[in-house]
Amino acid sequence: MSNESIFSEKERDLYESLVALDQAHLFEDWDEVGVNDDKKHEMMNQLFELHRAYPVEGGLSAYITRSRKLLADSGAGVNPFEGWVPVLPDNKGDKSHNPSASASASGYGELVEPLSPAFDELEAEGLQDIGSVAFVLVAGGLGERLGYPGIKVALPVETTTNRCYLAHYCQQILAIQTRYTNASVATPTSTDARPLLVPFVIMVSDDTMEKTSNILETNSYFGLQREQVSLVRQGKVPALLDAHAHICKSDRYVVEAKPHGHGDVHSLLYHSKLPYTWLNEQKHVKYCLFFQDTNGLGFLSVPMMVATSKRNNLDMNSMCVPRGAKQAVGAMITLQSTTKVNLCMTVNVEYNLLDPLLRATVSPEGDFNDAATGRSPFPGNINMLLLKLPSYVELLEETKGVIKEFVNPKYVDPVARDVFKKPTRLECMMQDIGMLFSERGYKTGYTLAPAWFGYNPCKNNSKDAVAMVAAGIPGAAPLLAESECYFAYSEILRRHGVSTAYQSSTGSSSDAPSTVFTGSISGAPKHDPSSYGEIVTYMGLSASLGPRVCIHPKVALFTSEIRKIFPSPADVFISPRSTLILSQRDYAPDCGPASAPPLFSAASGRSYKPVITVAALQLDGALNVQVCHGDGYTVEVVVDTSSGYNQGPIVNEGHVVVPFNGDERGLPFCDAIYSMRGYYIKALDCCDVVINRQAHRQLKRPSIMQLFEYKFDGVALMEE
Repeated sequence: MSNESIFSEKERDLYESLVALDQAHLFEDWDEVGVNDDKKHEMMNQLFELHRAYPVEGGLSAYITRSRKLLADSGAGVNPFEGWVPVLPDNKGDKSHNPSASASASGYGELVEPLSPAFDELEAEGLQDIGSVAFVLVAGGLGERLGYPGIKVALPVETTTNRCYLAHYCQQILAIQTRYTNASVATPTSTDARPLLVPFVIMVSDDTMEKTSNILETNSYFGLQREQVSLVRQGKVPALLDAHAHICKSDRYVVEAKPHGHGDVHSLLYHSKLPYTWLNEQKHVKYCLFFQDTNGLGFLSVPMMVATSKRNNLDMNSMCVPRGAKQAVGAMITLQSTTKVNLCMTVNVEYNLLDPLLRATVSPEGDFNDAATGRSPFPGNINMLLLKLPSYVELLEETKGVIKEFVNPKYVDPVARDVFKKPTRLECMMQDIGMLFSERGYKTGYTLAPAWFGYNPCKNNSKDAVAMVAAGIPGAAPLLAESECYFAYSEILRRHGVSTAYQSSTGSSSDAPSTVFTGSISGAPKHDPSSYGEIVTYMGLSASLGPRVCIHPKVALFTSEIRKIFPSPADVFISPRSTLILSQRDYAPDCGPASAPPLFSAASGRSYKPVITVAALQLDGALNVQVCHGDGYTVEVVVDTSSGYNQGPIVNEGHVVVPFNGDERGLPFCDAIYSMRGYYIKALDCCDVVINRQAHRQLKRPSIMQLFEYKFDGVALMEE
């Protein structure tokens, strides 16, 4: 008796369609009827799910048909950009970066230096509309490549405060919502005001859905409202054995399935109808920002992205950084049509396609660095995309969010290109929506800033990163990502006028530790080595981990806010070994839960006022200032070590970086967090200042309190 006899009508239809598509091998090794029938039904259910989840109409039939076409093109070495020739991008803001740019190039953007007058103008302009952005995080990945068993968004941004990426993003969105939107708005059907919420969508996978949801629920969505957070789950696609698109099995009754890529986020948003809701019901939403899971600095550049899009009327704006040749990051390239006059598109070209494209067209040597700049003339795309909402909804309506796919099989013989080293699959990337925009005449472009300012990905294990660094390519390992995080905030303060360099009585840096900064931060300016903490080396990688400046998003998020915390930067010194933590909580153990009033009102002239002000500070050690808001009141703290009972610097042993041996106890995370780095940060001593309504202070030195001034609801608290 045939196994077909056990099928339901639905199963039989799917079986017959697969056999007709030359997939009979999937069923040929099944046991006879009556043996493992439950597993046969489970496999059919898996095939049904793969059929349902594929975003193209036709399901598995469409997947197999499209796979054969793309695999045939790959085997024949077909150029996916046939008919297009690269031209150098047109970087507005600095023509010297690209003197030979074509006048007809369609690239739009701003090449800006952080804290320059041009940057300040852009940030101020962008902050006017940043409350109108909906945020979309693609977080379908696990940390396996990093040696971490959990989801990547559960990793810490840095190990001084140990705030995980998901908390970091939620709290940044909450800060934007609190400070840059109107506090409330009337509904279309009611005059009663309701909170104006910034939408946050997280694309998850089968692997990350439960864990992501658990983290959000356990932590009360890190202050966001449950209703403003939406999870959309992407499916998988079958792995393919060969160029004939035969589906692969990992076991007799299990189809091998792999992620389809983060390009699925667009089809998921189309089917969720969320963008339609934002456009038609939440009238304040004008843009969608897409970003990836482990780039802790990314939000720093959002205001200038918004301003760039607004100034140039861009439908799609990609955040870019200078890149080096061969760097494993997509490149933003303007392509000129060879068949149609004045037809251009500015799109992302992945690094594995870039070199052959350049060799076949404008550069016989392939991907190259410009002799004058030492960088590729094509900026690197960091997968932060700002889309104009009305244009995006129009595109979704036309395309249903289906992104062009590609296949990248690894061949046993690169010449014959007929046998795979391992199964492959079709993939799609969210940034390739740029091609759909360009093909339909929408305006696309990019914003360009130094890599140190808004790009510190954590995606590679240390072993792989060592080889990358040796080749002159940023390593994107945990140690390097953490180092880049500290560097960025310290560099913002340095550019503002804060000193982080040891100075002797003669004004030189002869008192500095004998360390050498090796420039491990991609694109970072080179300062006096004494401006940085000691260079540490773990797992073959070297970087500076100081000074450690950690500012919670509720205290300050953007550079203009950070600078308001330090109104007199010349009076502030933070030694290279120091740790400065400035944070705010909306509740305290002895105050109970609370909802703090906003520090910023869009209707009140957009005047951000910090809750912590560092008027003067001499710090050589660790200082942690935490403000706890309570229900119906605010707290203000002024740090000033230039006056008071205990004038002078705050000096203590502070925090130190020590090797992780695996037998430490009491650390906040599992061993994998530290073993992937090879170190942890040990708190030897710290001046902790925790202020709430009762002026509760947790201090090792009570006299140090004379260095701080407190206000509750604008009324000074007097010390007895």
